Amino acid sequence: MAEAWRYYWFQAQVDATTMVNGLIYFIRRLPILGKKIPTKLYRMGAVKSLIAIIMSCLMFMMKPLIAMLLLAMDFLVANAYNDFIHPLPTTFTFRTMVAVTIYTLGGLLFRGLVFRYIPVDLKAIKLADYFVLDRLALARGLTRIQQVIGIVLGPFLPFFGLTMITQNYWILFVGLGVSVFSWFWRGFIPRLTWSNHRLGMIAQILYWCGLVGVPIALVLSGKLTPFVTGLFSPIGLIICWIGVFGLWWYQHRFSNDIPLLMASIQQSVITLNKVAATQKQQFLATGTAMQKKLTLDTTVSVKVNQRLGNNYLNALLFARYRSQLWKKLRTRVLWISGIGISGLILLKLFAIHSVGDLTPIYGALFFVMYLASLGGPIVQLLFVNCDSAMLFYPFYRQPKAVLSGFFYRFWRIVQYNAVTGALIYGLLLALQLVTPVPDHLNFYLVLLLEVCGMVLFFSFHDLFIYYLLQPFTEDMEVVSPLYRILYWAMYWVAWVFTQVHLSGYTYALAIGVITCIYVVAGTIVIYRVAPKTFRIRY
Repeated sequence: MAEAWRYYWFQAQVDATTMVNGLIYFIRRLPILGKKIPTKLYRMGAVKSLIAIIMSCLMFMMKPLIAMLLLAMDFLVANAYNDFIHPLPTTFTFRTMVAVTIYTLGGLLFRGLVFRYIPVDLKAIKLADYFVLDRLALARGLTRIQQVIGIVLGPFLPFFGLTMITQNYWILFVGLGVSVFSWFWRGFIPRLTWSNHRLGMIAQILYWCGLVGVPIALVLSGKLTPFVTGLFSPIGLIICWIGVFGLWWYQHRFSNDIPLLMASIQQSVITLNKVAATQKQQFLATGTAMQKKLTLDTTVSVKVNQRLGNNYLNALLFARYRSQLWKKLRTRVLWISGIGISGLILLKLFAIHSVGDLTPIYGALFFVMYLASLGGPIVQLLFVNCDSAMLFYPFYRQPKAVLSGFFYRFWRIVQYNAVTGALIYGLLLALQLVTPVPDHLNFYLVLLLEVCGMVLFFSFHDLFIYYLLQPFTEDMEVVSPLYRILYWAMYWVAWVFTQVHLSGYTYALAIGVITCIYVVAGTIVIYRVAPKTFRIRY
């Protein structure tokens, strides 16, 4: 156990060091501010050890706090059962026992999601590989520490507090017994399955049938009160702790622990590699997928007299991927058309005489256009299939080539997004054929301005931050933290527009005007800055 705690403390130090170094790296990458941050901050060993202690203490504090929060939610579930399904005794002690029952049921469900392999922390595997540590010893030690922390700091402290309040000691002994059983189960079932696969499958089926069937039966029959009373009694105490002892005895006598643990670690490594590959490609997944689907088409060509130099290269790229881009566009068109036409048919069938004020729809359209835009996929396509190779050549990074390529690509993205924008506008225009639209002339004029502004904005934004930051390395990794922030911030901004219900035309006029100003100002920035920033990152 001493060795296990040593491994745990070592991992805490590594986590703290990684967090501090990542924060310093992030700040140093920020414009203007980053240049003022010295590299000597990376060598603050004492500070990082102090942060490791603080992080460990916070983690220890968070476990009982989370358990208490879950118990509070379980009290609400018990009250809902009393109000809507079947009356329960009103005493605080009994309501506490019901809440503890629901809490332990959740633990049994969550920790029952283990089947063939022992759960191994992916961070432990990365730590062992990086520092050339013994995988088996590290995984086994951290698993034991997680069990101790999960039991002592998770249910024990809240159960002990509730026991002191209610003076009902069955809450502590029975609740803790069921929680320990759930922790032991996640180590028992992989060992049983490893020894006898058929018996392990039978045990899992019985386990899940009991976990799902018993609560449903209690709800339907209204027998929750006698069940809880019997659970928190000497009989319930004996049964749960016999189960705990049985699981512990089987694990203690299990003879193939090392092969099973090695197989579990190997499975975790496979999962870790999949997660790493997914994280690596999360910003370029679409572009990479389109590259894999590309087939050589000898009929695709671009007339030389129409395009020269960099624009010829871009035109050839768009020509070769025309079928895939149109397929993506058709998918978006079909979805929007299906939803829009279905809505129009429903309005016609139910003979809605007036749809009322439609101006709140302006904000929702911003999110729809964000989802339908092809700006992001095309930017990924450009880097994966063109820029990742061409940016190594000096002629490709000349200001004239960078600017001409930017504006050509911008215009092509506008062409694709304009189809989606026109479809959205057409569907809303068709609303006039189904039901009268109040103040339709002003509504559609403002809508036209907003749709044009959104088409320009979503065609420009992804390309703008790509040229301004160029966050990708030769290995398709993102090294710009600012790009990550802007990438996800755009989603949340678009989502906020759906939640802010503002009526009137000022809202849509602001969207249209601001997007147009953004495109104009961004074009000026691109003209001045992009030739300096459009480079392969390292």
